[in-house]
Amino acid sequence: MTGSFNPVTITILDDSFTLEDFDCGEPNRNAWLCSRALSNQRKDDTRTYVAIQDAAIAGFYALSVSSIVRSNLPGSMRRNAPDPVSCVLLAQLAVSLRHQGQGLSKELVLHGMRQVVKIADIAGCRLFAVHPANAELLPYYEKFGFSSVPTTTPALMAMSLQKVRATLVAVDLAKGQA
Repeated sequence: MTGSFNPVTITILDDSFTLEDFDCGEPNRNAWLCSRALSNQRKDDTRTYVAIQDAAIAGFYALSVSSIVRSNLPGSMRRNAPDPVSCVLLAQLAVSLRHQGQGLSKELVLHGMRQVVKIADIAGCRLFAVHPANAELLPYYEKFGFSSVPTTTPALMAMSLQKVRATLVAVDLAKGQA
């Protein structure tokens, strides 16, 4: 989570954006953005947020409401929880090749955390979760406070909303915004 980037605007995806020019180096993620993101959004399956820089999509993430079977969770996450346990899933995350290594993915995850807090404030939600695309990403998500949920396939990581809120407070304090 090093590097710096020029400020971007993060906003909800709509029909005005050109999706075909986005390339993160992962054909499946590129294809999802081009062929599924708007369709899923229209069907209320996901909400996709795009980071815009120089009038182009620099990165994106998608959120979806989900749940996790209580017995699959570690003790601290399942204690006194209903079954299933409500969560918001970080369903997609990608940064264009041109913008990789500049800290944009961190900003996208933090923006997603802020959206998850809003969702929890409106409807209640216990966890924020992600299915890392590969094992090499586990340490990346651990830096945010996600913990592995060992009994799940594909790999799943989650963190409590309390931890999400604490992470955001710490980030804001570090930026002098709290």
